[in-house]
Amino acid sequence: TLFILYVVTVVVCGLGNGVIPAIQSYACLPYGPVTYHLAVELGLLANPIMCLAAFYIPTLAPLALALMCWVAAGIAAVLIWTASLSPEPWWLEATAGPVFIVMLCVVWTGLISYIKVCVASVLRGYGENALIWCGVATQLGSCVGAVIIFTINLTVKPFTAC
Repeated sequence: TLFILYVVTVVVCGLGNGVIPAIQSYACLPYGPVTYHLAVELGLLANPIMCLAAFYIPTLAPLALALMCWVAAGIAAVLIWTASLSPEPWWLEATAGPVFIVMLCVVWTGLISYIKVCVASVLRGYGENALIWCGVATQLGSCVGAVIIFTINLTVKPFTAC
């Protein structure tokens, strides 16, 4: 179970600290600066709310956390796909486009915040060493995510600015 929790941490931190912040502007800005602003600001608001929710409604089952990680990865895939369609993503002219992209960003941020706190809560029961390795997994995931997206942006250039 520790391995599952560390893999979840690596994936969530790789996407949350490396990949999504690097492409979020490509996914949101085609819809306008207000959409981008709302996605970022409401995401920043979702973070502490979901961290607090994790203390009152914790998910302590490693398999449930792994399932939530898959859901988060699916949302991240939609955000990456939307960013790759920039400057003309889907539903650009429709009202639903900006609303949907803001909702995706907010749900994404809230979900990864919730997962991180729940994983740390579970690992706390395994002792100090488990939390130290959780920190290692966090930094490893963040570094790997950042290196991957940097390399892709540098070589393939799949994202186009507005």
